[in-house]
Amino acid sequence: MTHHDHSLEPARFLTENLDILPKGRTLDVAMGRGRNAIYLAKMGFEVEGIDISPEAVHAALERARSVGVSLNARIADLENDYLIERGAYHLILCFNYLQRSLIPQI
Repeated sequence: MTHHDHSLEPARFLTENLDILPKGRTLDVAMGRGRNAIYLAKMGFEVEGIDISPEAVHAALERARSVGVSLNARIADLENDYLIERGAYHLILCFNYLQRSLIPQI
């Protein structure tokens, strides 16, 4: 029996609604290890991810490389001095993270 790591699986809500999402420049807020960002990159989206954890960002970039997709990712603290560039994205994802002050920017 093989162990399957569900932390690498994209969110079911995302996969079930993929066909209604606008393709283009995408931002994954608090992306963690990149499960959703990498999935979207595989589906042809131009994905940028942001997370506070250097370990998570490094893991996401390594995994993206290992599966042959392009992912831009950076380490940033969303709660301090981070602004989402206005009008820069066709799609912004935010799963399992709530920061009310970001909602107007999203």
